[in-house]
Amino acid sequence: MASLVCATCRKLIPPGTNAIRCTVASCNTGRMKLRFCSVTCWEKHVPTARHRKAGYVVEGAAQTSGASTDESAGESTGKS
Repeated sequence: MASLVCATCRKLIPPGTNAIRCTVASCNTGRMKLRFCSVTCWEKHVPTARHRKAGYVVEGAAQTSGASTDESAGESTGKS
């Protein structure tokens, strides 16, 4: 996967590190998929984008860790 660039400060976000993604659909459609290097950069984006209900998701290295398999194992034992 190629390196991402922060939409606010234009710093490189290397592969394997966490990136902040805006949850508003207009920021993630077509070729414009905004990613940010920190919550601070995302907060600078919100007033200029005029979002009504702004939110963010941390994506990247944290999603590929083994935490998701631990959660699914806990759910399967809770249902029994």
